[in-house]
Amino acid sequence: IVGSLMYAKNMFIAYYHKESGRISFPYFVDEFDRPPPPRALGTGLTDYVIRTGRPLLASQDNIELLSQAGDLSLLGTTCLDWLGVPLKKDAEIIGVLAVQNYTEALRYSERDKEILTFVSQHIASAIDRRRAYERIRQDEERFRRVISSISDHIYVTEFDPQGRATNIYISPNIEQITGYPYQRFLDDWSFWPEHIIHPDDRQKASFQVSVIRSGQDSEIEYRIIKADGHILWVRDSVRVVRHPENGVITVYGVISDITQSKYYEEVREGLLQDLKKVNTELSDFAYIVSHDLKAPLRAISSLAGWLAEDYADKLDDAGREQIQLLLKRTKRMHNLIEGILTYSRLGRLKPILVRLDCQELVRQVIESLSPPPGIEVVIATPLPEIVY
Repeated sequence: IVGSLMYAKNMFIAYYHKESGRISFPYFVDEFDRPPPPRALGTGLTDYVIRTGRPLLASQDNIELLSQAGDLSLLGTTCLDWLGVPLKKDAEIIGVLAVQNYTEALRYSERDKEILTFVSQHIASAIDRRRAYERIRQDEERFRRVISSISDHIYVTEFDPQGRATNIYISPNIEQITGYPYQRFLDDWSFWPEHIIHPDDRQKASFQVSVIRSGQDSEIEYRIIKADGHILWVRDSVRVVRHPENGVITVYGVISDITQSKYYEEVREGLLQDLKKVNTELSDFAYIVSHDLKAPLRAISSLAGWLAEDYADKLDDAGREQIQLLLKRTKRMHNLIEGILTYSRLGRLKPILVRLDCQELVRQVIESLSPPPGIEVVIATPLPEIVY
């Protein structure tokens, strides 16, 4: 195109990477020089145009003058004319379009500079479009990599004002989740609700669709049937965006496989039921035991009391001491039975802090052991009171 407008046997495009401050040459044609490698921004003619942002028509004479002034350094084969114009996107310099002439018969003029400036505008727009396309392509590639690393299925669906659904995006891992080809879901929105969702859960899923059409977010759990017949539990979480200007509803959804967590939930529920049953049985057992043991204890206690009263004049000191010891033992046994009953109710009782005299507790323990003659238990120092 440039060659049809002016003499352009030797031409190159330099691209300026602003972030790195380097220049590369994606297009380079020259009779004498080979394409230069990428380099840092320096003091060449191309660099001069990038720095100033202005076109430069340099003949052999003014190139020498600029070079002597220290503004420029000449690179490559010396030419008769060098014409370069900046490639601009808005106010940003993205590169340089340049032509070189080694022929005395064809010299560049101000008119050539105007032509090249005109062409550069279109080339700069083309480069910017290409950069935008590359950015989009890279973003899409990153997006695909992110999606492929996620085990969940992500989808985007649109409902038109009449309620008709169209799949806009479906993540590729739907094949791994269901075992069906990707295209089946992309071509037919109804394939998921009519073939994948378990028949017993389709009514629940249909209600979710009605909620979505009303413009509300939703989250439900249901079962799906894979191509091989296996059943999975999934959680379908949906965020809805309404577009009042055209009545369209866009749905952003995530479907997560929760089969494992459902299994653990069922196991946990089963264990809780078993625990509840065991606790009930323990409570019943403790109640029965306490009830059945209290009756004979009351009888023993009453009998001991009667003996102490009826035979008071016939018992010596040792006999009366034994009767009192029997009464204490029955009282202690009664307290132990009450303790069993209280222990069985611990999960249903509010904890109460009490102050316990360890001195008295140890004394009772020693008494219950009834040390034989010749054995003496000594509490060396007073024991403290402790809050339990």
